[in-house]
Amino acid sequence: DDDVNENRVPVRQLRWGEFNKQTIDLLCFNNDDNLDIILGSDLFYEEMQETDTIVEEKIDRVLSMVVLAKQRNPDLMFICSAVIRTFDQYQRFLQSLCNWKLEVLHKYTPQQFIQNYTSEHNDIEILLIR
Repeated sequence: DDDVNENRVPVRQLRWGEFNKQTIDLLCFNNDDNLDIILGSDLFYEEMQETDTIVEEKIDRVLSMVVLAKQRNPDLMFICSAVIRTFDQYQRFLQSLCNWKLEVLHKYTPQQFIQNYTSEHNDIEILLIR
């Protein structure tokens, strides 16, 4: 659901891969103001039995929405977290970024974002994409 936090920053829900009127309005015709940042958390997790084609289609659905929003605001930043589960999956994701003419500007670890962060998972990256 849509919300405004205590700092009066509007927050909108985006359903990845759903191109309906509400999504198109949000990404392309938001008259209130532009989207400046899209946050995504662990969007590219796929079951191991999924075929390469299915994984690539799911990645492309997410990235196509980012590209659509960037047409309205070229300075939009896409920040997503990703758990690197397999090298092959991560390489497909990076190739898809290139295909959509997006680039990773910076890679962060959770420790760089969250004070006192501890986890047994060392395979998490937070990516700043433009």
